[in-house]
Amino acid sequence: MAIFVTGSTGYLGSYVVAGLLSGHRDKLNLLVRAKTEQETRERLWASLQLHFDFPEFLEYLDTRICIFGGDLTKDHLGLSDDDYRALVETTDSLIHCAASLNRKSEKSCLNVNLRGTLEVIKLAARCREADLYLNLSNMNCIPEEQLCRRRVLIDTDPVFTQIGALGSGGSFRDYHVRFTFGENVHQPGCSMPTADMPWLPTRQPVVTDLWPVDKGHPNAPFTTVMSWNPMTHGDETYGSKARAFTPFLRLPQITGEPMEIAINVRARRVDPLQVRAKLARGGWRVRDAAEVTHTPWSYQQYLQSSRAEFSVAKHGYVVTQCGWFSDRGSSYLASGRPVILQDTGFSKVLPCGEGLLAYRNRREAIAAIKRLREDYDAHCRAARTLAEEFFDSRRVLSRLLEQSF
Repeated sequence: MAIFVTGSTGYLGSYVVAGLLSGHRDKLNLLVRAKTEQETRERLWASLQLHFDFPEFLEYLDTRICIFGGDLTKDHLGLSDDDYRALVETTDSLIHCAASLNRKSEKSCLNVNLRGTLEVIKLAARCREADLYLNLSNMNCIPEEQLCRRRVLIDTDPVFTQIGALGSGGSFRDYHVRFTFGENVHQPGCSMPTADMPWLPTRQPVVTDLWPVDKGHPNAPFTTVMSWNPMTHGDETYGSKARAFTPFLRLPQITGEPMEIAINVRARRVDPLQVRAKLARGGWRVRDAAEVTHTPWSYQQYLQSSRAEFSVAKHGYVVTQCGWFSDRGSSYLASGRPVILQDTGFSKVLPCGEGLLAYRNRREAIAAIKRLREDYDAHCRAARTLAEEFFDSRRVLSRLLEQSF
């Protein structure tokens, strides 16, 4: 039997497939949109060439990968009756990674995110042996998911998920188990909204084998990637990073360090030119987030070419002390790059001081930057150790699956 993966040539799916091939023994059924069998192989190779050399890729094709050339948005996934039957009969688990982030095209989002998910759920209904349905980020909801025997929600954006600001994943009550990256949920000192539901803490899994460690660059810039947009809920305002950033606008000028930020600004909420100009006046180098995250490889290269990450957290995370930690930050750590991050309460669950430095105000942020400079190599080593001990996918996902049943 095999694991069926959608979106295997996409941003997230390629990492999932590579992790399954390198860290597990399961066979994989992969849906790839293409006109010919040759094109399906070429598209899959283009997405996996960062992770494997070509002979290794060919061996996986011969022994563990079965490619189904189809279309997620079509009936029966665009497969012939024989191919669809073969997919059903050989699949025992599903990982649905395909998604459209094209906000300019409602049709594209509808076809892939809703109709595509519907087709996957129909397939799951046929695969009666499947044990678990995982909804990552609460972005999609269709009635057919109720056919799945065990349903689990993984909230990746605590506070904002609970207030209903993101996603359309239906009622939280539809899930047997709910996880959140807000690791302090239900704990004293945490005011994170819960929507009157119980949540279990989890954190971002990282396939550390896919994040090679090169020697750090002590003179490279501090970097980060972020968005710039607020949310409200009743009388409470749970601001974004834009609100949290104000005390740190002049940090490059104060510290004399090269500091860079790659941002995404929604023009309908704020003038992107004004935001970039304000950051530049404070001494920040400004990049386009879409440019540095265009592919998984450009994103990984951006992180690895940095000295370290310096970032603020969303105001909503900080004011609630929910314990959120960034999947981006965990990737910096896995690359052997230290992280200096505004404390959201994660200092209660993660060791801070070497490799990971938490701060609460500008004075503490300046002190953390100075401390990093004093023994940079030791912080780089500690960063990788943190990733291996606290974020390794084998640890995180094993525990998540145990708690899901």
